[in-house]
Amino acid sequence: VLTTILWAVNIVVAKIATSELDPLFIAPIRILMTAAVFYPMLPREERKIRAADWKAILPLAVLGMAANQFCFASGIKLTTPSHSAVIHMLLPAFVAGTAWLVLRETLSGRAVVGMVLALGGALIVVLGSRRVEPQGVLMGDLITAVGIVAFSIYMVFGRKVMATMGSRRMVTLAFLFASPVMAPLLVWGAVRQDWSVVTIRGWSALAYMWIFANMIAYLLHSYSLARLKAGQVAAFTNLQPAIAIGVSALAGERLTGTLLAGSAVALAGVILVQLRGPSLKIE
Repeated sequence: VLTTILWAVNIVVAKIATSELDPLFIAPIRILMTAAVFYPMLPREERKIRAADWKAILPLAVLGMAANQFCFASGIKLTTPSHSAVIHMLLPAFVAGTAWLVLRETLSGRAVVGMVLALGGALIVVLGSRRVEPQGVLMGDLITAVGIVAFSIYMVFGRKVMATMGSRRMVTLAFLFASPVMAPLLVWGAVRQDWSVVTIRGWSALAYMWIFANMIAYLLHSYSLARLKAGQVAAFTNLQPAIAIGVSALAGERLTGTLLAGSAVALAGVILVQLRGPSLKIE
């Protein structure tokens, strides 16, 4: 529950952060600082890095950490928190589709219907509200979707790695191995950032994204994955968009009928996808 709340609130907080800070600065600094804290927390034996670790983790680090966090920050700068929440809702559908396309895992008819519903609901939100949303929202939605696709690939291929080395070590090494990729972007983002516009509000938002949405939430998520079935974790995750949309409303975002209807359709589709059977469980 706490992880779900932290990640839901992060969608709204990230909008505040990107209003003052460059996404090219936000994404790398989150990854580098999280790696700097997580790695020393590993037991001494688990800190040893082997050649096999690079082969297994580096692709996951590029997709699940670097690409996902960069697309999240870049996308939320252009789109609205509610749109971002609905697109993040599609993750189970993207995971199912990725496993079907890449690993040739089977999909039930119910799962296919669920995927179509989920995507249809998201399209209702994205396309149905274009007249009332600020310019650039569609591009932000597309960038956010690219990040979700990258994270779905990370989840599909990370299952086997997580089973062999444990979720906490895999996540830590993913942050660590993503750091060299993100370091040049950090320099670029810092150089082009207009520091005169950054206030305590922006720094506080960035601090939340690092401390609560990265470190605490990832540790809690790893803890829950080790003790609950993936379906149980997913049931809590489904609450995240609703919480994010509610927080957005409290922050002053206008909630339209199109947004609410599309969200309901997408959620119904995602639930159908998750009822499809045990073949795509991520333990």
